[in-house]
Amino acid sequence: MNIRHRFWILLAAAPLLGAMAGCGSTPQAALDQANHGAALTAALDAELKALRTAQASVAQSRLDSIRRLNTSVAQYDAEAAFDERVQKAANKPAHAQLYKTLQELGDSRAKDEEALLAALAQADADYAKLLAPAPDPSGQLQATRQALMALSEQLSVKERLALTAGFAKTVRKAVKDQKEEQGSTP
Repeated sequence: MNIRHRFWILLAAAPLLGAMAGCGSTPQAALDQANHGAALTAALDAELKALRTAQASVAQSRLDSIRRLNTSVAQYDAEAAFDERVQKAANKPAHAQLYKTLQELGDSRAKDEEALLAALAQADADYAKLLAPAPDPSGQLQATRQALMALSEQLSVKERLALTAGFAKTVRKAVKDQKEEQGSTP
């Protein structure tokens, strides 16, 4: 690299380095915006937790109400079926046949109860799937809050100069690589 080329690079980089060293601080508006963003994510996290608690309470209340209604309907159906079978059995004259019929009715009543319990268990499983809570975003909110807090911190002059020097090295390497690439192509 010739002397003129270096001179122009240093001349162009000097104001940039001077500006970076002289600035010494991040604009207050940027710091305030990062602080407000972090505070808003913290408030959002708290509000989401309150919302989840309220949703869970409402969902449980709905589930209990539906369960009570389903239980009432199933019990009514089971009792109506049993009552109907008893009425049919009462019209039969033979006592032995009546005894056998009543025994079958007792067994059928037990099966009705089993069917009721199975139906209620299936309903509970369906409701549990339906009312499963949404995923909790608090981990992502915490990461966002930490990133915003990092942006709200003031960089020292030394850190700014180190970042500028790193940027200059990257640019210098890219220019050098490009020159080498241009020199190797015919």
